[in-house]
Amino acid sequence: MAVFVCRADRTTFHWLRSTVDGLTLNVNEDGGENCQRQLVLVTPSEIPKLIRAEVYVSGTAPSVPEFTTFLKRQNVGLFTERWILSYCQTTPKGSLMVWHVDPESVRALESIDFQPYLGLGRVTFQVAQAQHQPKADA
Repeated sequence: MAVFVCRADRTTFHWLRSTVDGLTLNVNEDGGENCQRQLVLVTPSEIPKLIRAEVYVSGTAPSVPEFTTFLKRQNVGLFTERWILSYCQTTPKGSLMVWHVDPESVRALESIDFQPYLGLGRVTFQVAQAQHQPKADA
């Protein structure tokens, strides 16, 4: 899904939303195969506050689309289609990725000690604690 933010008067916003809704783009992500992305128009207040999360994948890391697909399929509650990759550095020893992650995914990560399954192993996410409100102790 591709999200566009609109700051317009009510009439213009409703017209633009009805025009944009239903449009799709063919996108080639990170050298992978083409996929379709639906366009969505939202107001600034509808944009969730994303939380910074770092992850290091040792060895040969999968491509970004493979990485997000594996995470989503293997871990309940991770909405990787909402994530935004802000930095990626790959070396022969592994890859460091910095993501901006939706709050629901952060809660799902927290429930598994920030160690989701990836392939046959696990990876560890470091979540920006200043942005994340940990769950209350019972």
